[in-house]
Amino acid sequence: MFDKLLRLPVAYYDKPKNTPGAISSKLAQDAFQIHNMTTGVLSVAFLNFATIVTSMIIAMIYSWQLTLIVIGISPVLVISNAIEMRRIKSFTSKNESSEKFVGGMISDTINNIRTVKSFANIKAFLGKYEDKLQELLDNNSKKVLQTAILQAFSKGNIMVVEGIMFYIAAILFQNSVIIEAEAVYVAIFSVIFAAAGVGNN
Repeated sequence: MFDKLLRLPVAYYDKPKNTPGAISSKLAQDAFQIHNMTTGVLSVAFLNFATIVTSMIIAMIYSWQLTLIVIGISPVLVISNAIEMRRIKSFTSKNESSEKFVGGMISDTINNIRTVKSFANIKAFLGKYEDKLQELLDNNSKKVLQTAILQAFSKGNIMVVEGIMFYIAAILFQNSVIIEAEAVYVAIFSVIFAAAGVGNN
């Protein structure tokens, strides 16, 4: 991308949105995202895959009947976790454009500090900077509340599903389908970890 930027016509840089600060902020963010994708995301994906496979094997060994029933209920957990993760992802991407503008403005102001001081524009730039940060703060305050409610819903779903699972396990236990209490706990929590892993992925 840097190579491409160096080959673009000069008119590209005359556009207000293509200031040196904004471009350098974007390049820095892209480098961070590539690093995060290749190290963070892949490692989490492999971790979740290993969790799912191991959890399902353990759950089937301890109680295949309860595991099959629990798998039928677990899509609720998968969907709620997936919605929560998608919301967090969109929340992060919307902030990037505002942060890019702020980073570009800081870079341009400092690069052209002689011009800013000679025209006595320090207060004007500080005002713009404060307005943009306030806008960012207001957006974040709303998004944080929405994300917190969604996260509470997601975590609440885990409790509801666990309650249903324990109720079904009690019926199986009463009918002597499951003999050991340990099998109930291992099977239920193994599937819950697996469902959470799928949702996160």
